[in-house]
Amino acid sequence: MRITYDSALRDYMARKNLPHIVVDACFAKTCGGAIAELDVQLADEARAAKLRPRARAVHAGEMGDVLVMARELEVDEQVVFRLKRFLGLAEVVAEGIRAYRF
Repeated sequence: MRITYDSALRDYMARKNLPHIVVDACFAKTCGGAIAELDVQLADEARAAKLRPRARAVHAGEMGDVLVMARELEVDEQVVFRLKRFLGLAEVVAEGIRAYRF
């Protein structure tokens, strides 16, 4: 798997001192079906050290590790993380990783 970051995300991670990315999935099962969403967060060294033993996979990223926590993910060969901003809020978006669809 090839992992790349966009320049805005690299700058944001360096400025906030958050070198690791944690990828997880959130699931909600309702009477109308199941919903699965991808949850991507940035982590510092202390949080990454706590999560690393429970991670399903650990991949080397450009700045730190990418910790994949959920099994139910579809991962492409090329994964791109980018920073998305909306009304002053920053969100990390992953392209090439999808939550498993039921």
